Amino acid sequence: MWTHHHHDAEKLMLYLSVVTVVLLLILTLRIETKMSQLDTDIAALTAQVAAGVTVIQSATTLINGIPGIVAAAVAQASAAGATPAQLAAIEAIGPALAASAGPLAAAVAAGTPAAPVPA
Repeated sequence: MWTHHHHDAEKLMLYLSVVTVVLLLILTLRIETKMSQLDTDIAALTAQVAAGVTVIQSATTLINGIPGIVAAAVAQASAAGATPAQLAAIEAIGPALAASAGPLAAAVAAGTPAAPVPA
């Protein structure tokens, strides 16, 4: 009779071992699925942040470049015969824009929507 109980105990231990392995496999698959979703969410968020940074950098580059564009236009107009009196108002635009570049860039940054947080 002891042999019969010993054999049942071995079967039970084997069964428990198989159940444990199956449960560990299920848990591992669930963790891998969640990690894959997390990787996807992080990639999407990174792309959204990069797009926002690109918009801000592009606007800042444009804003900072306007005084140079104005200066080149003034030089061309002067070479074409415009008088200093005619160019005075246009020349004043360059320094005014240069002085406001920081606040304009900040306004662009403030107006750029924040990247949504993945659900």
